[in-house]
Amino acid sequence: MPPQPTLSRSTFLKAAVGAGALLAVPAAAEAATRGTQAVVTNKVADLTGPGLTNQFRMQATDLGFPVRTPDGRMLFMFGDTFENPVVGGGWWRSPVALWSTTTNLAGGVKWSGAVGGAAAQQLWDYPHDNPTFSTVLPSDVITFGGSMYLHAMVNKGLGNVVWTEIWRSDNSGASWYHTGAKFPSDIDGGLFQLLTWGEGNDGYVYVYSTGFQRNKPTS
Repeated sequence: MPPQPTLSRSTFLKAAVGAGALLAVPAAAEAATRGTQAVVTNKVADLTGPGLTNQFRMQATDLGFPVRTPDGRMLFMFGDTFENPVVGGGWWRSPVALWSTTTNLAGGVKWSGAVGGAAAQQLWDYPHDNPTFSTVLPSDVITFGGSMYLHAMVNKGLGNVVWTEIWRSDNSGASWYHTGAKFPSDIDGGLFQLLTWGEGNDGYVYVYSTGFQRNKPTS
């Protein structure tokens, strides 16, 4: 049997959102595929935590996501991050990011460095728990040419989004600057707070988005 082609995250997003594959399935198609065998996945390895990311002073971190950088590496971006292995365990940062040059995933992802230096630095400077907001959480990154765009949620407590915004990097994630794009939390009925996005083959960017209260549909 010839080797099966791999499917990258960006290719999946382009194919899925470009065709609207995840939006709706006709009844006949749903019935025809109901008996299709599910894809089997297996955990390969832990990525963060004690003994894994100590060198970056981030033993506790929030959910993260990977994105291919313009220079060919992978960038993994994370939300609320602490130095010690417990929430509130000192040196609160968000977002932070780690690079990897791993190409063989059989042994798990190996880190090649952190954005900001030896220790993972917050991607841009701001004080947590300030009068306006408490933390900024990364939503998703999309890459066009040599530029990466991050959609981020500005929160004042869990589930209370104050606004969202878009940041840009032109050096594969090493530094970020605000694009000026800023969206109120109630835009589109509060469904443009948390998103994933991908470029379709028709030149448009397709977005799946929802609210950050964990009780809203996607749009």
